[in-house]
Amino acid sequence: MPSFFPLLIVNTRDCSEPLVPITSDPAKLAIYAADGLVAGQPFPGNIIPANLMDQNAVLQLNTGAFPKPNFNNGTQYIASIPQPTNVREDIVRIDHSITSKYQLMGHYLHDTLAQNYFPPLWGNSSYPTVGTEMNNPSYSAVIKLTTSVSWTAQPSRAHARETDDTCGNTVTRSAPKTLMSVAPTP
Repeated sequence: MPSFFPLLIVNTRDCSEPLVPITSDPAKLAIYAADGLVAGQPFPGNIIPANLMDQNAVLQLNTGAFPKPNFNNGTQYIASIPQPTNVREDIVRIDHSITSKYQLMGHYLHDTLAQNYFPPLWGNSSYPTVGTEMNNPSYSAVIKLTTSVSWTAQPSRAHARETDDTCGNTVTRSAPKTLMSVAPTP
């Protein structure tokens, strides 16, 4: 019975050393001959001659855009970049009795988070030379005035403002005058 599956060709060549490219270009074959190279054979000493390098690629590699090897005898690049998280929180609260019947309360909150991520969060970069900076500031404030009309009722008025600078959202709320029942103290 015939087989309809293609034959699997296994590469038995040692790929640890670069080979001189095979070409039919006479100019390239002349350069190979001048350097003592044979197409399809390994480069002597695993060193590719400088005249076979694309000078634009050499310039790009020397710009510092790609990190140089720093590990395993100059064959690998490994980096461990610190990713600090800076958090700041400021809280201020003021309680003031204006008179025996009027109390004022003010509250301010400021939260900030700043963190760097390497490599970038939204990308497919494997180089730690580029990163993402995440900043998340937030503010909120409340002012509340409470008055005592009698022992059994306390009307109050509040105004609150919150801002999230990451998205530019501002929420302002004013609470309506409310009446809270308070049981008199015996």
